[in-house]
Amino acid sequence: MQHPDEEYYQESLQATDEKYQNITYWKYGKFETVSPGLFIPIDLQKALHEAQNLSSEYNESIGFSNGRNKDAIHFTRRGENEWSAQVPVFTRVEWDGYYWWAAPEDTKHILDVIRLFFEEMEWFDMLNFKMGRNGEGYN
Repeated sequence: MQHPDEEYYQESLQATDEKYQNITYWKYGKFETVSPGLFIPIDLQKALHEAQNLSSEYNESIGFSNGRNKDAIHFTRRGENEWSAQVPVFTRVEWDGYYWWAAPEDTKHILDVIRLFFEEMEWFDMLNFKMGRNGEGYN
């Protein structure tokens, strides 16, 4: 995951509707990938739709970055009703290899966290996180 380059990020959002709230997304799937470097704007409705349509069969992932407050979160669908979540830990602008890893959660809980993320309300405490580095975390 990367922090959006502020200048590029703002330029990419200038031509978009206000409904996007300065949030962009990326997605890794078996049949569709959206690169994090493209900074594609997304609104809450599309975010919920995209997350619900991730395949658990292929451990597909989706991540969101908020250009206004610099929050970022990444979800992976592990099963029909099982998800993992990771939050990268940034040192200034760079990611240093550490994540906050969340214990597995169900779909409803993850969708609630996505809603809070988009509403810029406290979402971090909704998940049981522990620190890990490059894949060392909850399985």
